[in-house]
Amino acid sequence: MVVQAAEEYGATATGCTLSRRQWEIARQAVEQRGLGSRVSIQEIDYRTLIGRFSKIASIGMFEHVGVHRLAGYFRKIFDLLDDEGLFLNRGITRPEQVTDGPETLILQRKIFPGGELPHLSAVVREAETAGFDVLEARSFRQHYALTCRRWVERLRRNASECLNCVNAETYRAWLLYLAGSAVSFESGVTGVYQILLAKRRSLRARRLNFS
Repeated sequence: MVVQAAEEYGATATGCTLSRRQWEIARQAVEQRGLGSRVSIQEIDYRTLIGRFSKIASIGMFEHVGVHRLAGYFRKIFDLLDDEGLFLNRGITRPEQVTDGPETLILQRKIFPGGELPHLSAVVREAETAGFDVLEARSFRQHYALTCRRWVERLRRNASECLNCVNAETYRAWLLYLAGSAVSFESGVTGVYQILLAKRRSLRARRLNFS
């Protein structure tokens, strides 16, 4: 995303990740496109990031933060964001009545150890408590269902190549996870929300969208 922001919009961008492999791939992409002067990729915990930013985007990350750490998460983003800046937060959520059950054990053990899916109400509550104002909220649940189905098709089509990278158990676990995720998004057992936030004290006039 930071590469696209730099290439298409001329942004000076910073990305951060805890994954060494992700950091290596991102840095390679930056170097290949000659964007080293405008894009920085840091292998650090977001909680140790310093600076001030006019725009911040978190996509598919806060599911790994943990429900009990959401308050600290939003406070940190609030501190990093310029007073007139914008924060885009997209992540997987679950409806109020949905809780962990036996069917989630494989996720906790094989896919996302420590991951938690918050309720949308908790996300909005903690964001507002940190000082944010919700400008827009949009569901991408059906989009994610289609994406997961495409990933399942590609995993099956490229099974032999996948099995050169991981063992059969890992391959089957991810195939099952993505197939189950497609059904879960289609049925509404899980959701995806993109929320656009600004600091409540911001005095900037925002463009109104009536479409």
